[in-house]
Amino acid sequence: MSRPRFVVVVVSTLCFHLICLVRPAYGFTGDKHTKLVFQVLGITDTASQQKLKDYLDKFNANGIDDAKALQGDELKKKLQENAPEIAGRLPDDFSSLLHRWFFHWGYNAVDPARAKGAEPFRKKFDKKLDDMLAKGIFTADEIAKLRLAIYDIVKTEWINRNQWMHSQTQSEFGLPHEMSTGLATIVYEIHILADFVSPDETAQDQVEALGNLSVHVGDELLNVGLENLFQRTSKSNDIQKLKQQMKAVLQDPIIKGVDEELRKEDSSFQDIFAACGSIGTKGPDPRRAMRILILLKNNLPQLLLEVYGDRPFKEKGIVITGGSGFGLGTITSFFK
Repeated sequence: MSRPRFVVVVVSTLCFHLICLVRPAYGFTGDKHTKLVFQVLGITDTASQQKLKDYLDKFNANGIDDAKALQGDELKKKLQENAPEIAGRLPDDFSSLLHRWFFHWGYNAVDPARAKGAEPFRKKFDKKLDDMLAKGIFTADEIAKLRLAIYDIVKTEWINRNQWMHSQTQSEFGLPHEMSTGLATIVYEIHILADFVSPDETAQDQVEALGNLSVHVGDELLNVGLENLFQRTSKSNDIQKLKQQMKAVLQDPIIKGVDEELRKEDSSFQDIFAACGSIGTKGPDPRRAMRILILLKNNLPQLLLEVYGDRPFKEKGIVITGGSGFGLGTITSFFK
């Protein structure tokens, strides 16, 4: 190897490693999503974690993150069945999309063609369809048929995933159908909140694909998650207080002190977000998402025990430990 080429290789290698060292590793692996659910639900017992790990790994991966069945050639194969005369003319990069454009739209978004949470997904595909129409690849009628075919394929896939997530949540925790819907919604939104905390904000796709945080927190976490899980209980006043505090987070334009509050949490919780760097230096939504996760972590386990007791969970081999003592009684101090 000549000296000039050797120098170039060495410098390039050093630069690569330097970038890897100084740039945080954004995004969450399935393992981190699972660990976060354990922390937020107060499941710290090793045996309980072992029992639930496979379910949560699959919930986060197969239920939410794995979009391979709708990317690239896989989507084209499905479209070949629905619209064979169109599928063969699709550009190679038609569905080369970040996985977050799929299935990150809300657990209760029954129809991605209409659900508020799926608006980023629709806009992304509509842009691709509009571009193909403008380039004359397809006629307006063909675009309309293609759009319906895509939405039908995605809806069918989402319904299958949603049904699996619900049945597994009900089976693992032993709660009635409606309460299981609430708990599955919460588990799902814990995943989404972590994604809001963790994106590389220079990669705009990662931010845009998640949509509106208010939809995830307001329409999903509060109106279905907490509402269904704790419906008609003696703790309804406490639930309302918690919901009001979360709404206040969404309305707070500044969101100060998130890093300080994170440092007050136990090390197991902090370690999950270690690769994200300072949350306080990120945009408003990552800070809001972190604050809501902390609120959940410090209140949800105790509420589960107070409302349901520990017996139904222990019968399923699950031990829940109460919150860290932050509590609803002192929750307002978090916002001062």
